[in-house]
Amino acid sequence: MGKGGGGKGGSDSYPARGHEFKGEGKGSGGGTYGSGCGKGDSGGGKNNTGKNSGKKGGEDNYEGGNGGSSTPATASFATELGTGICLNPADRDESFVFLGRPLLRARRNASHAKWSGCRATKGIAAGRGAFAVKNETGGNMRIGWSLGDATTELGLDDKSFGYGGTAMKSHAGKYSKFGQTYGQDDVVVALIDLERHAISYVKNGHAIPGDAFSIPRHMWGLPFFPHLLTKDREATVTVFFGGPSPPLQVPELPAGFSWMSDLQLVPSARQCDHAGVTVEDAGAVIQVDASQLQQSAHRDQFEDWKIKVSAYANHFQPSLAWEYQAEKESVMHRVKRSIKQLESTGHGCGGLSVEVDSQRLTLTRPQGIPRLSEISIGRTVLITAEPSIVDINDPSTTISGEVQNISERAIILTTTYDKLPDGKGLFRVDLGPNMSTYERVDRVLDKLQSCDKPSKKLQNKMGIVSPCTPLADAIFMDVAETSGAARLWDPSTRPRPNPSSDISVAARQVHYAVPPRVPSWESPPKARQLNESQRLALDLVLKEQRKLSLVQGPPGTGKTTTALEIISGLLHAGRGPILATAFSNKGVNNLAEGLHKRGINVLRVGICDSELPYSMEAHLEYYGYQGRKGAGKGAQNDVIGKADVVCATVVGSGMSLLRNFDFPFVIVDEAAQIIEPALLIPLSKGSVQVVMVGDQCQLPATVLSHQAQQAGLDVSLFDRLISMGMEVHMLSVQYRMHPLIAEFPSWRFYNHKLETGIRPSDRPVLPLQGLDLGTLAIIHVGAAETSQGMSKSNKAEADCVAHLLRALKPGVPLGEVGVITPYSAQVACIRQAIRGLGSEADQVQVSSVDAFQGSEKEAILLSMVRSNLRGDIGFVADWRRLNVAATRAKRLLVVVGNLLTLSQHALWRDFLGFHEDLKVLEWTGSGLGALSAEPLQLLRAARQIAKRRGVKPLPLRGDYPVDADFERAERGDLTWDAPPLVEGAEEGLSWDTPAPPAKAPDDWGDAPLAAAADWEGGATAAHQVFQGEARVGLAVGKDGAQLDLAPTRWGMRIEGVDRRSPNQFEVGSTIVAIGGQVLTQADNSEASLDKVEEIFGAHFQDAVEIHLAPQEERLVRWTQVPKDAELDALGDQFDLISEFCPQGMMLYGPQIALDFASNV
Repeated sequence: MGKGGGGKGGSDSYPARGHEFKGEGKGSGGGTYGSGCGKGDSGGGKNNTGKNSGKKGGEDNYEGGNGGSSTPATASFATELGTGICLNPADRDESFVFLGRPLLRARRNASHAKWSGCRATKGIAAGRGAFAVKNETGGNMRIGWSLGDATTELGLDDKSFGYGGTAMKSHAGKYSKFGQTYGQDDVVVALIDLERHAISYVKNGHAIPGDAFSIPRHMWGLPFFPHLLTKDREATVTVFFGGPSPPLQVPELPAGFSWMSDLQLVPSARQCDHAGVTVEDAGAVIQVDASQLQQSAHRDQFEDWKIKVSAYANHFQPSLAWEYQAEKESVMHRVKRSIKQLESTGHGCGGLSVEVDSQRLTLTRPQGIPRLSEISIGRTVLITAEPSIVDINDPSTTISGEVQNISERAIILTTTYDKLPDGKGLFRVDLGPNMSTYERVDRVLDKLQSCDKPSKKLQNKMGIVSPCTPLADAIFMDVAETSGAARLWDPSTRPRPNPSSDISVAARQVHYAVPPRVPSWESPPKARQLNESQRLALDLVLKEQRKLSLVQGPPGTGKTTTALEIISGLLHAGRGPILATAFSNKGVNNLAEGLHKRGINVLRVGICDSELPYSMEAHLEYYGYQGRKGAGKGAQNDVIGKADVVCATVVGSGMSLLRNFDFPFVIVDEAAQIIEPALLIPLSKGSVQVVMVGDQCQLPATVLSHQAQQAGLDVSLFDRLISMGMEVHMLSVQYRMHPLIAEFPSWRFYNHKLETGIRPSDRPVLPLQGLDLGTLAIIHVGAAETSQGMSKSNKAEADCVAHLLRALKPGVPLGEVGVITPYSAQVACIRQAIRGLGSEADQVQVSSVDAFQGSEKEAILLSMVRSNLRGDIGFVADWRRLNVAATRAKRLLVVVGNLLTLSQHALWRDFLGFHEDLKVLEWTGSGLGALSAEPLQLLRAARQIAKRRGVKPLPLRGDYPVDADFERAERGDLTWDAPPLVEGAEEGLSWDTPAPPAKAPDDWGDAPLAAAADWEGGATAAHQVFQGEARVGLAVGKDGAQLDLAPTRWGMRIEGVDRRSPNQFEVGSTIVAIGGQVLTQADNSEASLDKVEEIFGAHFQDAVEIHLAPQEERLVRWTQVPKDAELDALGDQFDLISEFCPQGMMLYGPQIALDFASNV
């Protein structure tokens, strides 16, 4: 090759270290390509070791030998260990300048190249390899893989694959959206899997969902080289191929991948003598336009915006990656079921034949396609050759595709794979991870981050989240902090909305004018009769014309009806077009149906029966497009443009069909069930006025990943804005429930503000054969729960439910009865128990709480399942689940569960204590009888506590998980010399013992209580702390300590605090010592609990010194889920309240034990 002059010579070997490199190129255009080393220029270019012909290095015409085309896939390659891999001085552009030490600045070349690229000295032909790149100073770049004879401009020919900092991937000059933008300080890992023939990426330690590229078959077997390309501004980038002492913080690689330096690699055919190259600490720098040093590309007012939006996106990106991984794991767990089970649940089917037309697959079978309720247009599915086991990571067994159409005759898919899985002719289809959701959320986050400069066109497009507007600034401010605050709240303690908060002030701004739109209805819809709270909601939108309005709709208050009236009012005022969205397809269908009945020109896009009058097919036929030759996307665009209201799910509003349409008016129903970044999809479609309708007191978005939950992904924007003080208007009259059923939710969850608009006579008592349960009842079932894998069941409760259904059958259609239970194993157990009802058993809906949200039934039977001595009630500890479960019934609500277990939880003790006239019976195994002594005592205690406390609810436990060392726990390393870790029961029996009269003052007043000698100042308040020590004194008067206490193995746990008590201790904390005596016992036996009470009672007096340990939670994680027996052993070993989840085990107990456990 041509010699470069003026540079210092270098050695022939490069250490496998990180390389600093800079590239340069003036302007913003395309690149001049050649190659050079150090300060000198060398010849060389594509497929060439001879001299440079004078052409641009990116072109193909070079003189000299050893050029040529790509090696055929059948060729074999000599390999060597990857040690020494580095950026290749002989395979780069001339503006790509190599330096000595990291971050050492190079002398600028005179190149005007727009792009500067370089490949590595070695490539990979088999296995799974990786390299990492850190962007040190900013500037756009592209990272990926290419064949040895590809151009240096990565992604522009069909031999290279690149992922750019603008969140675009490119191959053969074709660009498409992928992943997230990346820039300064971001670390991106490029992965190549030559077993799956796929390329993927990791950003800042989080896998970007899905493969970026599938490698075409004709390239299989060829070596791929790490490839870098930079553009425009000066950029300093560190590259890591592997080896010791990495110059950057490298993330852990996915399972099965290795750094390039650890693999057998193929040396590049392009070699040089390294003339002019300094190789000391292995640095390489691409220098591109030094204008970055004085960079002020955007006005000052956009700098804060960029910081906020970057923090906002960085907050959600890891959570989305965790959630995608959790969804993949859920899919792999589900596909282990039988094909028959999958067909019955709508998740998949088998026995399919496949016809292939390019990358379009048509799947059929002789008996037709069953109704697959979970598989719909746009969803990702997995195609696997039968009888192989589904393996989402092995394309020889399983490939993925996107559903284009589904009917009783066929499933039509598109796929990026070139080859079907190996098999004997028949295939199965399974619902896969919902890639479209993550891709659309990625796209909107990238779109948001692109708003880093003042562009009127872009601002109009982004709508109410436009850059630097007061409303957008308030929304994107401190997302991590406000999201965390929204997760940890009790409806009885949340602060009131603040009209003076930044978010409230910004939301009240009047939206800017939009040209009036004349609705296409034949006659305006008739206004419905609304109550006062519904009319006020309309006024917020129609009269005040706020940019953003929140409407809270508790159960049965007509929130969807209110949303429909708002839409009608907007259209009547000439405001449109309108995008009406909801979280679920069911919610969107309800909106579309209601609008159609009002005579509104509504179009439902996405999943919709083609026979419905508001479907796309019906509209195409109405406008004369159906069957017309050539009528395709243009006809659909015309239909969308003519519709006054377009209905789609929140994620569906990001479909390509709607990409070029703006909607100034957006209505979001079920807003509290939507993850926040997804809600940005409809908001960023040119919105000027947005109305969110939801209820933060019902179930949040479903998030599978525990990590993502802890990061706040399940907190909706609706809920977060309320926690920030945003004004919210509540619909205050419910028309669903009998007043007796509605009383507790109104008191506990809606601060007594939920009124009932119906009379008891409107909801008469349901007749039950041989039973009198009234309107609200609890059935105590004492039988223990049973573990079934990670699920739970309780056969005795299932038998009781069947008994109740038989009693209901003569008086009410069983289709009007719902059975709610939180565990899938219990769903199956109940279905088995009610088989005796015959064909009518199929009419009974038996589902989870989540499935019932938004539904209502005449009667609801709630099977709690959990029955244990630990007081562990699992899922139903969530107050929002109780709210949803308890508000589905119109005329009868029956809770079936263990009172001994339920009464140990503050929320359920509130429920028991609130209803004085509650019907309470006991399941005997064959029928219902009177309550036995122990549960009756607990019920009476709960009612006494509630009566003393008045209207003040018990505080709910917060959620503060902390990582702990599960592996050590699994080995049994968590031990304690004396005594061992002990039980911290969450709730327990009441302790309300008056002090001995001789030791009590006549009244609390100001009279000093008898005090311990070293208690400074006397016992004037129970919270007074000893000097320099975490000890307190217990104030005891004529009415006792006025604390609700329960004996546990730890000590006496504080269950409740009377508002009149001077002992205002935190509920959940435990008194572990009293009067210098430790209360902790060796086990949790009755004798031990009696001992705790005995010691406590002996020292229970005014001003006695006590030691308090606050209640805490810890998450003990595991990498491999143990077997059921091991889980039980772990629960026994920890001897704490424990709750198992896919990520590990939640432990609850006093700080004294947990501090020990985390520090062993």
